[in-house]
Amino acid sequence: DSEIVDLGTEFALEVSSRNAQVEVIDGEVELRGGDHDGTHLITGEGASLKGNVSATSVVEGLSTVSDIDQQRQQAEAGRFLQWQEHSQTLRTDKRLIAYFPIAHFSSTQGLYDRMVPNAASTGNRFNGLMIGPVGRAEGRFGKESGALNFDRLGSRVRMRIDGEFEALTLACWVKIDRLEHRYNALFMGDGFENGEPHWQIRSDGRLMISVMVDDTQKIEHFSDLEHQIVTDAGLHKNYYSEPFWDSSMNGQWFHLASVYDPVNQRVRQFANGRMICDEKIPDELLATQFRIGPAEIGNWGQPFRKTPEFAVRNLHGAIDELAIFNGVLSQDEIQLMHKQGKPLGY
Repeated sequence: DSEIVDLGTEFALEVSSRNAQVEVIDGEVELRGGDHDGTHLITGEGASLKGNVSATSVVEGLSTVSDIDQQRQQAEAGRFLQWQEHSQTLRTDKRLIAYFPIAHFSSTQGLYDRMVPNAASTGNRFNGLMIGPVGRAEGRFGKESGALNFDRLGSRVRMRIDGEFEALTLACWVKIDRLEHRYNALFMGDGFENGEPHWQIRSDGRLMISVMVDDTQKIEHFSDLEHQIVTDAGLHKNYYSEPFWDSSMNGQWFHLASVYDPVNQRVRQFANGRMICDEKIPDELLATQFRIGPAEIGNWGQPFRKTPEFAVRNLHGAIDELAIFNGVLSQDEIQLMHKQGKPLGY
């Protein structure tokens, strides 16, 4: 029922379910509303805004900056441990094709010889390798966790994932610093051949996924990006979500997921567990077999057109815990990944 107006001051406020009191450390405040409407307090003075006046000074109980930082670190460590337990369970999922829980590795340790280990049961044959100036960044759980940064041109993690799959779910945590390019890569198959996925974020903050249906078809269209008529890689469709990001969200972590469900002919996409796209796949654009082959995290290895506007797609930001599933994850499963993996304060 009260407002405290700062008139050039430092003051302390202690609030509990039964009591609320204010004390001026230095300067002056004005109280508005309630029993103290119009009251001015100066250095050393205090007032009870609710309940009884405490015999203990509010200032004596103040936490220091060091206290708050220690509490934050303890809370981050608790969140990190909770996620690690969930991660150990997740990697036993039979549907996992590949899983890269970068957060397990600190920004200075763990990724020896630039190898990015695949933690799924598929093992070392699907390991990734850092190419170019990939940065090791602080992860979403603070200094004890890690992430990979792709800010610098040419940054990428390369791998080869052989096999044929029945459906696809792609998921990861991403911190976006800026969306500099029209298309900003999350996970991309080299080139764009039949059954290969392209998973990206567009410059307007939309999550997008596409799978090549027929790479033998010659399709031409006018590219407003390249300002000319261009030949596409073949028959496919880009599926866009509603915008989930804008520049006010620079530096925030997001959990993203895209599901390509050929049986029900749906593409569903999620940001922080919330569905932001649910689109029917047209019959003529339905892919029923999926393959990946050579692929990259955070960039695009072999663009089929070489103009810089089209070819350069490195993500300006960091990626962690990228998971690729041979299957259709439900909304509940994706929400659980978000819940168990979200950083402190999200």
